[in-house]
Amino acid sequence: MEPVIALVLNKPIAPEWKDVRAELRKSDFKKNILEYNKDKILPKVKQYIKDHYLSDESKFNIQDFYKASSAAGPLASWAKSIIEYADIFQNIEPMRIELDELQQKADKKAAELQVVNEALVEL
Repeated sequence: MEPVIALVLNKPIAPEWKDVRAELRKSDFKKNILEYNKDKILPKVKQYIKDHYLSDESKFNIQDFYKASSAAGPLASWAKSIIEYADIFQNIEPMRIELDELQQKADKKAAELQVVNEALVEL
């Protein structure tokens, strides 16, 4: 449960057991999981979870979580999936920035073309 709570809190530290229990008891815990903003994961949090939990499959075995608890299994799967998503999101960030820049240039050129077309119509 620690990586789940670290993600929810977006903190690159192991939460204390009292913090884990407090988060799990919150009435909006399920809502927080379902509406989690996976695009805002801090790189430090992602790396912390990868290094301290996901790197050792003998300790973070999804099947073992499913055997232990009907809630822990899906939450462990969720945490792992969120980190995998964050890796991909981080890797494509330069491409998304380049795409935005190219789109702005295309919009500018389209506006220039419109001006030229209007001038041609007047001639």
